[in-house]
Amino acid sequence: MATLGCITVVPGAVGAWRREAIAKLGGFPSDTLAEDQDLTIMIQRAGYKVIFDQDAVAWTEAPDTMAGLAKQRFRWAFGHAAMPMEA
Repeated sequence: MATLGCITVVPGAVGAWRREAIAKLGGFPSDTLAEDQDLTIMIQRAGYKVIFDQDAVAWTEAPDTMAGLAKQRFRWAFGHAAMPMEA
């Protein structure tokens, strides 16, 4: 997707952002269920370039129960579907 210039989400666990870009956009969105995806799209709409680093490594926490995993995936799916098309 990076080759096509259409990265839709920088995962929270591995994302690195320019502080001035986040500040210019008013900070992380708080009215969302998918803040990492919303921020990725906001950054691109503001004219910034989002790049992919295939060598990036990150450690994160994952749900430890099936109920927790289902809750997380539902939140992600709903949050991504609720993203407004126009900014």
